[in-house]
Amino acid sequence: MVMIGLARRNPQVLAPQSRTQLVRECAGVFSVISAADCGIESVMKGIRGKDDVTNRLVSGSGAGLTFCFVSKGLKARPAQALLSAAGFAVISATVYKMMKTTKPRDFYTEARAMLVKLGLEEYEKNF
Repeated sequence: MVMIGLARRNPQVLAPQSRTQLVRECAGVFSVISAADCGIESVMKGIRGKDDVTNRLVSGSGAGLTFCFVSKGLKARPAQALLSAAGFAVISATVYKMMKTTKPRDFYTEARAMLVKLGLEEYEKNF
């Protein structure tokens, strides 16, 4: 997607890129999107004073708009920007809900039980 937007502005972009250039470009786009997402989420937490799905929806939509403008520039159509914002918002909220519903594993208790089962309780202090 990024390549298509750049190719419209600069036809030489269609020339084969080295792997390093492609990785560098993707890393730059990813870092901008991540910065927008984290920044908006932090501001929302500060304003609202809580961490919930609404914060994730707003930060995801901001990241989607950022992606649209980074990849297409100011030539992006409103429909493309809204679709990008909605898609990122849904993905961000889904990931948040999945993280909240899954139970984190207690590695310490599991490792201690394994040591007891093997008769190696004295090695508990090593971890």
